[in-house]
Order: sequence, then structure tokens, then C-alpha cells
Amino acid sequence: KQDAKYQKSLDGEIERRQSWTVDLSYELLRNLYLQVNCGYRLSKNVLLPDNNRGNLTQTEWLIALAWNF
Repeated sequence: KQDAKYQKSLDGEIERRQSWTVDLSYELLRNLYLQVNCGYRLSKNVLLPDNNRGNLTQTEWLIALAWNF
């Protein structure tokens, strides 16, 4: 019986990733837009920069003003 934190499959290491994003855009004035973007990623059993496997969570925000001319 193997007692590992992450079980191997016949195809190799199993990695799981979930992500979602939300994009919002609002016209403040004529041709002036406020844009907001939020992204979230959850990764399990991925290869980390130190060559070990572990979990990783990332959250990203983008806030921008755009002028259309």
C-alpha cells in the first residue's frame, strides 16, 4: 500500500487546475470607459519553481481607464 500525499495514475502525476475571471466595463463619460478585470486560479499538485510539487493560488486584478477616439 502506497501512502503518498498525491497518488500517481497510470498516465503520470495528476494535476488539477480551476480558474475563473470576471470582466466589467462601464462608460463613465462619452468614450471614457472604466474597465475592471479579476482572475482567480487554483492549481493542485503542480510543479513549483523549486522542482517540488505543491498547491498554488493566484489572484490578479486589472483596473484601467480607456479613451476611445
